[in-house]
Amino acid sequence: MSVKKHILEPLVAVREHGPSVEIKIDPTQDKATIFKGIQNILTENRVVNADLPTIKSVIEKESNAFEPIGPIFVYYQEEYDSYLITKIKALRATLMVKREYLDEDFPLTVDVLRYKLKKKGWFLELMRPPWKKL
Repeated sequence: MSVKKHILEPLVAVREHGPSVEIKIDPTQDKATIFKGIQNILTENRVVNADLPTIKSVIEKESNAFEPIGPIFVYYQEEYDSYLITKIKALRATLMVKREYLDEDFPLTVDVLRYKLKKKGWFLELMRPPWKKL
């Protein structure tokens, strides 16, 4: 039985501990290179709920111990595009959710909506809940 590797394993030691992802930074590695590499991996894998400020903070801390960087990753599924319809005009973005989406087992979260709008070139900073901290 093979264990599936975490997407960040090529760069850092990583583990999923309870509801969060934790990484351990090797102090001999270049911090800027690690952060840029993690950003690239998160983008390539369409992670919608990455907490980049926390990730950067943990990298800079380089405690050589596992530190939480956020919740278990949620990945954007291309099939969401058939349920979430966006219309972008100047300073206005409209997001329509097809009714069938509400009947399916897809997670409709703020992170998914933010990712969809960002994917279409619209920057949107939606409020994060005050309990965000792990």
